[in-house]
Amino acid sequence: MNETEFNLLDEPWIRVMDDNCQIKEVSLTDALLNAHKYKALKGEMPTQDIVILRLMLAIVHTVFSRVDADGNEAELEEEDDALDRWESLWNNRKIPEKPVREYLEKWHERFWLFHPERPFGQMAVLDTRDYDVQKLNGEILQSDNKKRVFSPYSGEAKHKMSFAQAARWLMALNGFTDMGTKKPNPKKPGWLADIGTLYVVGDNLFDTIMLNYVPLYPDGEFRKECPIWEKDTIVIVGNKLLPIPDNRSELYTALPRKVLLIKDVNCVRVFKVTAGDYFETENAFIEPMT
Repeated sequence: MNETEFNLLDEPWIRVMDDNCQIKEVSLTDALLNAHKYKALKGEMPTQDIVILRLMLAIVHTVFSRVDADGNEAELEEEDDALDRWESLWNNRKIPEKPVREYLEKWHERFWLFHPERPFGQMAVLDTRDYDVQKLNGEILQSDNKKRVFSPYSGEAKHKMSFAQAARWLMALNGFTDMGTKKPNPKKPGWLADIGTLYVVGDNLFDTIMLNYVPLYPDGEFRKECPIWEKDTIVIVGNKLLPIPDNRSELYTALPRKVLLIKDVNCVRVFKVTAGDYFETENAFIEPMT
């Protein structure tokens, strides 16, 4: 992959529903800053929506653990600070634009879906076989060995995805995963499938984000939020049991699979995938969605 293309902060790829129940694709930046204008996330399946919500929450947790609603540097130190921060954001009735834009501009380079060194949510180099994207598409999940009798896709549509569609299913794969690619640990179906995911739904997307934004931690301590795009390097051993991350932004953006989308002309036809690492679920008190 030598070309840099399709930045998730700029390109429309997240499916949202507006007040007229119309579904459209928007960028990650748009989804955050205009969350108050959208009823909900509306991907092809709910498995996309929860993973994308957690991506948005990772940004909200990170930004507002460091600055206040006006963008002034103000790290959270006391419980009252966290409660006041949540209340100020809630009363604002929309995600503050200035601090979010400044943060996303700083990390813009880490959000390319296709990049020679840091493709978002993927490994830049992956030495494994190619799979047809029908195995990535959660509405089909068709392998080379089994054919779907009643498939919502047919013909050429089964064998290619737009960049936007591939981005959504990449996110879903990293959250729920295909157990068939996890050998020799086939019992690990992915973190979100493992924990039985629960979250609060509000009257609009902004409300949903805020009702799931939990700046407090069970032990009363505050953590340095570190989503995966802020890490200098990404190391995934494969089938290794790891301690659960100590901050929600890292947990929400962890990569439990080694995946690589192969870019074709304006579409994705094949991808690579193999086993990633996984977390122990016992005493995972940092996870609020279970």
